[in-house]
Amino acid sequence: GSKWLERFDRLINGAESLEAPEAMTILSEAAIVKGAEIAMGLALRRADALATHAVALNVGREAGAGTAPERLWRARGLPFHCLILEDALPPVADGLDMAVNRVLVASTSPLELPEAMRGSARQHPANDIFYIELDDLPTALDLAQAMLGAAPECGLGLDYRTITRGDAELPGEDAPAFILARAAPAGSVWARWPQAAAIDVHTPHCRFEFAGEIVTPNGDCPVAEFYPVPPPVA
Repeated sequence: GSKWLERFDRLINGAESLEAPEAMTILSEAAIVKGAEIAMGLALRRADALATHAVALNVGREAGAGTAPERLWRARGLPFHCLILEDALPPVADGLDMAVNRVLVASTSPLELPEAMRGSARQHPANDIFYIELDDLPTALDLAQAMLGAAPECGLGLDYRTITRGDAELPGEDAPAFILARAAPAGSVWARWPQAAAIDVHTPHCRFEFAGEIVTPNGDCPVAEFYPVPPPVA
């Protein structure tokens, strides 16, 4: 409704803490999905810290197949509640912009890739960074771990990013993944925070931990370092 901005401001002003990913100038379904995954991942972390469990609540106008983040949450067997607003009319608005979510993995050294993926690797013409772009976070992290196993002296930068219509196909020479690749210590994977928290809703066996901030040409950047999570002992 027309008062959502007022409600939003009240929520922000009343929050004890605020985690904010990168600013998006164009709203898209992909950006909404990524935002939901980040929020869900942070909720799981808060629940762990408080020795409790996270519960998802979806407020919507109709029941359906659910969004991609909702399906991820349900697939993990996590509690989910849906509140249907049967009398609410959907707002009249323009359609959302076309966009997709991609994962950029970068290194200052040539990428050690499986043979089937070697044709997808690129080297940036402006800064000589090696990189590959993938469709989902779990695949990107599995690949990153395999790459570090083959070349433990390397550090990797990983960026979960939303690409909108009109974005250049070639990442900018100061793309976050490239900056992170230069800064990451040997044998580690660095990603932007809180974007990295999205992995928590995808899989319980991967986790990024906040590692501080680094100074970049675009300002201070909160970063997280990847740690594999051992499976629980039976």
